[in-house]
Amino acid sequence: MAGFRPRFELVVPFPPDEVFARLDRQLACAGCPCRALVVRRTIGGEVRRATVELEVDERLRHVWSPRLGLEVEAHPEGARLHGLFGPNPTVWTGVVFAYGFLGLGVLFASMVGLAQLAVGVPARALWALPAAGALALVPYLASQVGQAKAADQMDLLRCFLEASLGLAAPPAPPVACPPGAPAAAAAAGPARGPELGPA
Repeated sequence: MAGFRPRFELVVPFPPDEVFARLDRQLACAGCPCRALVVRRTIGGEVRRATVELEVDERLRHVWSPRLGLEVEAHPEGARLHGLFGPNPTVWTGVVFAYGFLGLGVLFASMVGLAQLAVGVPARALWALPAAGALALVPYLASQVGQAKAADQMDLLRCFLEASLGLAAPPAPPVACPPGAPAAAAAAGPARGPELGPA
């Protein structure tokens, strides 16, 4: 999956409520490798938009573990899912902060360097520009390493989603509930995060 934050789209032949019901059943299975947070936004008592944040379970998580954000909406053929893979919000904030800091450094060095040129003194501040360019490689290379380390878990999240929706075979380790799974497994809630109400 190429791209800094890979995205995809799926259309499934059943309504959004069935999407959530199928995810709930899969998440309730003992040993489920994923967790989810469901956010439903309602206007006048009607659900207008629903998002799901899927992530790997804590026992499998590391600093580069990805998240899969899903936006679920009604579609003439059933439901449309917009998927967006991204890093942990803390990691994403760090990358954005690093680029923002470097951008401000380039702006400041450019202003000082141009001012030095305008008054006829050596523009030593402009030497900061190639240094900032070199430093910009650090978060870029870190993000590439992170994507490589997260690739298996991205595949796991995608396979989990497809297995939940009946679009593919369950990934290994198996995440499908056996027929007639005990009610205790369905009631187990650690795999699923809290559900937020109207916004």
